[in-house]
Amino acid sequence: MAKKISYEDKRKQNYKSRYKITIEEYEALFAKQNGVCAICEKPENVTRSGKLHMLAVDHNHETMQVRGLLCMNCNTRLGYFEGKDILVKLMAYLMRQA
Repeated sequence: MAKKISYEDKRKQNYKSRYKITIEEYEALFAKQNGVCAICEKPENVTRSGKLHMLAVDHNHETMQVRGLLCMNCNTRLGYFEGKDILVKLMAYLMRQA
């Protein structure tokens, strides 16, 4: 029978394989950001099964460079606008409407 992998071990494997960072590097970034989202500067508030989500690791999908940690709301929103061209157009649109 295969040994069950703990949540922490899965987390370590995920960070290492997907983002090339260690848990310690994640924790250092979390501390540097004072435990809040790099965009909205608020702590995570989304829960699943009664447990608070960890801040998501945001990274450049082309270079895989880690940019920071984001709350689920900001991470989801950013995912819609990964391309810089659309962000410039969105900002121009919002500024016209001001």
